[in-house]
Amino acid sequence: MKKTLTLLLLVLTLVVISSCKKDKNDTTTTGGNTTTTEDPGTVVDDTYTYAFASLGMPNNFNVHIWETNTDSMIMNYTEMGLYDFVLNEEMDGYDIISEMAAGNPVDVTLDYAENTLFDVPDDAETGYAFKIALNEDAKWANGTVINADTYIYSMQQLLNPEMQNYRADGYITGTLVIDNAEEYLKQGQSTFITLGKYMETFGIGTLAEAITQATTEDLTTYINWVYSFGDDLYSDDEPEDKVVATDKTLAELYADYKAEVLRQGWTDEAGIDEWVLDELYVQYTFPVLDWENVGLIKTGEYEITLVLAKPITDFYLKYNLSSNWIVYEDLYEAGKVTIEGGSVSTNYATSVSTYMAYGPYKLVTYQDDKLIALTKNDEWYGYSDINHEGQFQATDIEISILADHNTTLLSYLSGDLDEVGLTQEDVDEFKFSENLLYEPESYSSKLTFNTDPVLLKEHEDAAGSNVDKEIFANIKFREAISLALNRQDFVQTQTAGSQATLGLYNSLYVSNVDTGEIYNTTQAYANILNRIYGTDYPTGYDLEKATQLFQEAYDEQFAAGKIDADDIVEIEFSIYKFDNAYTDKVIFLQNALNDATFGTDLQGRIIFSTRTDAKYYDSAERGDFDVIWATWGGMSMDPFGFMQVYTVNGTHNEYGFDPETETFTMVIDGTDVTKTYYNWYIALNEGEYSAMEASYELRLEILAEMEYNILIQYRTIPVYARTSLVMISDKINYATDEFVPLVVFGGIRSMTFNFTDAEWEDYASNEIDYTD
Repeated sequence: MKKTLTLLLLVLTLVVISSCKKDKNDTTTTGGNTTTTEDPGTVVDDTYTYAFASLGMPNNFNVHIWETNTDSMIMNYTEMGLYDFVLNEEMDGYDIISEMAAGNPVDVTLDYAENTLFDVPDDAETGYAFKIALNEDAKWANGTVINADTYIYSMQQLLNPEMQNYRADGYITGTLVIDNAEEYLKQGQSTFITLGKYMETFGIGTLAEAITQATTEDLTTYINWVYSFGDDLYSDDEPEDKVVATDKTLAELYADYKAEVLRQGWTDEAGIDEWVLDELYVQYTFPVLDWENVGLIKTGEYEITLVLAKPITDFYLKYNLSSNWIVYEDLYEAGKVTIEGGSVSTNYATSVSTYMAYGPYKLVTYQDDKLIALTKNDEWYGYSDINHEGQFQATDIEISILADHNTTLLSYLSGDLDEVGLTQEDVDEFKFSENLLYEPESYSSKLTFNTDPVLLKEHEDAAGSNVDKEIFANIKFREAISLALNRQDFVQTQTAGSQATLGLYNSLYVSNVDTGEIYNTTQAYANILNRIYGTDYPTGYDLEKATQLFQEAYDEQFAAGKIDADDIVEIEFSIYKFDNAYTDKVIFLQNALNDATFGTDLQGRIIFSTRTDAKYYDSAERGDFDVIWATWGGMSMDPFGFMQVYTVNGTHNEYGFDPETETFTMVIDGTDVTKTYYNWYIALNEGEYSAMEASYELRLEILAEMEYNILIQYRTIPVYARTSLVMISDKINYATDEFVPLVVFGGIRSMTFNFTDAEWEDYASNEIDYTD
């Protein structure tokens, strides 16, 4: 799952004509050398450099803490998963192959079903534990062997409680959850959880059982009960703000709570217990846990066993293990420092000297804001085995850091780069080129708002007199913005390949891996869009209703004394950098709102401004923003797990939304079921509605209902699903020019070259025509 900075990405406004790019030189490729038919038998310069550009440098490329797509670009070439997805022979789909693993995982659930160290159910037979033989030929770039100890050490560091690594989340939530990994990571930490969540944690079925068991010594060792009534039983404040410590037992608290709600006029005495589960909070401190309780075990010198907290299918196991977690111990330890508050960090993977590769390529140059260079890693097993013959022909990779698109395009045209993404302005010139590729992406871009009333008031006060920002917290104002956007016009004028979208998921998300069914082609998805927009407005554009809602939002704010008759509504848009692509998008939004507010009291009074913030995701996490482009992608084969990015605090971008306290209700089997957004996510992926517990049809309905309830709050407004138009040079060929999910065009694994570097230099010295 990769959160990316909003790049210069693009939309298709015309029919892309697909064609096979002809080779400029008739060659046959064998391994690393190329024999040309022009001079049979002559071995020419066997260096092949794949060159492309990036807008910026990674903040780091540490597999334990990376965050953005840019952060991951080095690891894509220097690291390898236990399994990998590759083009099949027909080049119309994928195969799953072993890489850092020596073969398929072996299900050993029965060996752990009664093991008291783990939580595998006694009656479990499959899906919980897997033995994986490791590739004994795998080595670090300096020749050091990679064995089971490497995997154990690396996971211990990923889950190190003192480090709190960003990517630890990938093994404690979602589809692949290592047993007791969360408990190990969070040992010693305290957190506030509802009584209901406490009962789920300890497997307590009823409130009466909780009251009884909470008086026993074993359950109170790490539990402190906390509560507060105050003046408002229905406060939406964070738990930390609404609870106070108490020495009372749960039974005493329950009696107090029941008496208080009855005093305040509650008439449904039978419903009190349901409220208690959400209104009483527990301060839970995770106990100290030994590593032997964590479900990653060394079972041989070159063998590990995974024990999971919930069952998983073979496909999703390999899918999750197509990325890796290993780090080079000596450098990781050498880079450690203790920082303020006692936590620990490391400078691993921040430079050439602090990083060690183990994939097909290794890092040799890392010049800040200038160049990243990789070269062939001679220690990689794939160059000497029979499984990778004809693969990874590139001997070198060069990534130029170019912030300006025009500079990037000129570098491509002059032969210095092998790829460039087109903007809308470039389309007419290259629309018939045989070098043009159409590349859908899993990323979707959304307008995401700060809706926290307190912070908005602070921002408003800081902006000076006659400025209003509190109106962002008005749901009618945000819905009006959504309806005012003609998304089709947006993608046609502001992008060079993207598609208008109304949902959180685009057309790459597969909800059923057995049949290949795409989530947003299902009836469940269509139903939620019809509920939101109606069949009369399939594009989500309704100018008349937008105008009405803008006026209603203004009237409500004015009546509440939150906006004056001469206030300007200033919407500050945080953008990655100033350039035409970003500013033109903001101008489009400004014009759309101008049209929708015509004739209302907000006419001429909504003004967009912009500020540059290269780390605006970090700023958004603090609430330091009005609106951003929030762009999430990845996990295209697991839309159920992908819901994490909208329902887990610390991951979602919608400041002012608390998925761990806000709830919604849906009917399941004729019964109303109410959960917090977070608990729906947990139930869908780890609980009673997970793949091993519930039918696909029910899970699909729950996923759609979750999406519906997020969308109707308009805290995030989907606008476009990103697609790139990519031009490639005459130097290279991808295995296919038809996009294939998960493997795209085959990637660098199957890339071939029409020229050596020396030959390309001569060829590119003449003007290259890429327009046809």
